[in-house]
Amino acid sequence: MLDTHVILRRIFEPAKLGRQTHQLLDQAWATRSVAVSAITFWEIAMLHDKSRIAFTADVGLWRQELLDAGLGEIPVDGIIGVTAGNLSYPKATRPTGSSSLRL
Repeated sequence: MLDTHVILRRIFEPAKLGRQTHQLLDQAWATRSVAVSAITFWEIAMLHDKSRIAFTADVGLWRQELLDAGLGEIPVDGIIGVTAGNLSYPKATRPTGSSSLRL
């Protein structure tokens, strides 16, 4: 499962990922064994809404294109939501933390 920033960099800033990361992602994508959490697309929409990324495409259409290309989507259920809500993150590493990424 890919982190939100990994999928964004994979698509929009591939030079920021290392060669080994690209090789692993290429292999996983080719075998349809790469996925993101469904909440990833919400995170991307929120990052765009907060002007932390400059996203020119409709997030819903972009999501569908990625799914059609072989990206898996893992649904979020109540147990996952409660568990995530109980995790403690240092402020700098929160999933929707203060990082800024321009795409």
